[in-house]
Amino acid sequence: MARLTAEGVFERHRYQEQPERHEYLLTRRGRDVWPVLNALMTWGDQHVMGGQAPFRIIHRDCGGPVDERRRCETCGRRWT
Repeated sequence: MARLTAEGVFERHRYQEQPERHEYLLTRRGRDVWPVLNALMTWGDQHVMGGQAPFRIIHRDCGGPVDERRRCETCGRRWT
């Protein structure tokens, strides 16, 4: 994640101080490359991790999983 942040794909934002926690938000550059990132994550989950996703993208407002179109599968809102 550090490399993707350094390359401007994600921005790191602290959302909690104690304990310190961060979230990673897509930049404009990240939104443009999203289809590629999602395809690589899906491929890795299926072919490297045996179907187990080590990294999940969660909608911050409701906690639902985000699909390949950047929509929350629980509430239907778009992840930006």
